[in-house]
Amino acid sequence: MTDLRPWIRPMLINGHDAVVEFDPVTGIYHGEFTGLGNRVYFYGADEEQMVAEGRRALAMFLHQGECRGIDTKDSE
Repeated sequence: MTDLRPWIRPMLINGHDAVVEFDPVTGIYHGEFTGLGNRVYFYGADEEQMVAEGRRALAMFLHQGECRGIDTKDSE
């Protein structure tokens, strides 16, 4: 019998922590950065795409924060 439970692991992208979950039912990786002032999600079909999409999503988030003068770090 195939194990269909998702697995979760940490990932570091451009110095920022993220948590990545793989859903074996859909075959898609879902990532979320932690320690930021807002939720930043990214998705991919494999680890290489996850890193690329994570970098893209992080850059967009940090740029928007800079443009708006918003602190992008988590206040906790």
